[in-house]
Amino acid sequence: MDAYGFDAEFAKDVRRSNEATHKVLVGIAACERERHFVVLGFGSVYDWLIKRHKFSESAAHRRVQASRLLALVAEEKFTRGDVNLTTLTQVATSVRKEEKRTGQRIPKKPNKNLSPRSSEKLPLKPNKSSQPNFPRPARAKTHSALSAPTNHV
Repeated sequence: MDAYGFDAEFAKDVRRSNEATHKVLVGIAACERERHFVVLGFGSVYDWLIKRHKFSESAAHRRVQASRLLALVAEEKFTRGDVNLTTLTQVATSVRKEEKRTGQRIPKKPNKNLSPRSSEKLPLKPNKSSQPNFPRPARAKTHSALSAPTNHV
């Protein structure tokens, strides 16, 4: 397979991955809304995700937070990849911080005064300051064939 064929197949895989993640988030929202986790014997949707579906605590937390925000984001934006799990989680964190700061709840319904154009101007990609800054490993010295000593007699 050439590079173009590989890239086309990979793009399909990414799209399927986005669609699967969207389906999981919608399922989590339904489980929480309908309280299916209680019927299944779990104390919370977090317990259900961790104990039944083997998510780590942090992965369960990210998905629950993202599922709560998913209703505010157009489905097409998520499945296209314009908005992803990381972005939704960062928005949830920002919303919680703002609610703590102001002491007021931010409405869960989208603001009808926002035009589609103004929502398109919102940053949808994570900012660099939120990403960890790991130290770079030291580069190993390499010797090229041109600089290697030669033993000519």
